Amino acid sequence: MEVTHMVRSKEPTGLFMMSESVASVLACPDCREKLVVSEIRCDCTKCGRSFPVVEGVPFLLPQGSAMFADRSDNLFRRMDGEYRHTPGWIKSAKTILSGGLHFGQKHFDTIVQKSASSGIILNVGGGPTRERPQFTNLNISNFPNVDVVGDAHMLPVLSNSVAGVVCCAVLEHVREPIRCVNEMLRVLMPGGHVYIEIPFMQHFHGYPDDYQRWTLHGLRYLMRMFQEVEAGVILGPGASLIEVFDSYLTLPFKNQIAIYAIKGFLRVCLLPVKYLDIIMAKTPAAHTLASGLFFLGQKVR
Repeated sequence: MEVTHMVRSKEPTGLFMMSESVASVLACPDCREKLVVSEIRCDCTKCGRSFPVVEGVPFLLPQGSAMFADRSDNLFRRMDGEYRHTPGWIKSAKTILSGGLHFGQKHFDTIVQKSASSGIILNVGGGPTRERPQFTNLNISNFPNVDVVGDAHMLPVLSNSVAGVVCCAVLEHVREPIRCVNEMLRVLMPGGHVYIEIPFMQHFHGYPDDYQRWTLHGLRYLMRMFQEVEAGVILGPGASLIEVFDSYLTLPFKNQIAIYAIKGFLRVCLLPVKYLDIIMAKTPAAHTLASGLFFLGQKVR
């Protein structure tokens, strides 16, 4: 059964916003044939499928996409609403009162330096923000700043065609993470770099669902087909402590205002713990209690 329910109900506008560099690497997600791209659709000459292009964004979902099995439209509408319509003051408050210090900005800069001059950097799961102007965002739905709608299990991208791959806080949400990693390996050019962030000591967060966690050893094993450049802690043990504490204390509540108020109060009280991660995240055993981990690797074949 072909999955098309995430395509927005707008008709194509004819305004062609897709860059030539993105169009040049697009492939049929089912047979991996290079697509013939026009303003309103992408056509596969091998299997005969046609995919819509809506306001410059190609919708390249495979038939029977694993991400959509047994899922309802309501969950994706909720995700879309949260991404698009969360008030600015809530977004600002979430940033200020976040439970942990994220140490990943330097890694984004590293992969840009290593890859941007060689071709596209594909951000699998990117959007609604664009972490770097050089990133091409691929997501399962057409959120803001998404350049290609596709499924990480069957990337609609030609083999050996992108210079870098980024995938942050995504693999816990897919049913077959090893399949997604193999797809990243396939589309990456030989010598290209991959950057992954995953959770370890974090609570359940279903966007659209939540299936697994990894230790640092588990992450290295998952990424074993790449040559490791660096791996370690991206969110420290203090972030784990804060998140478990405030998630536990808000379990009885359903009202979002009450939950935000309680978490805000607790995170102000626990700010010293948050900033202790500047030291604690660098300790040798930090990965055993870390909230998040990262892997930077290179494709060598």
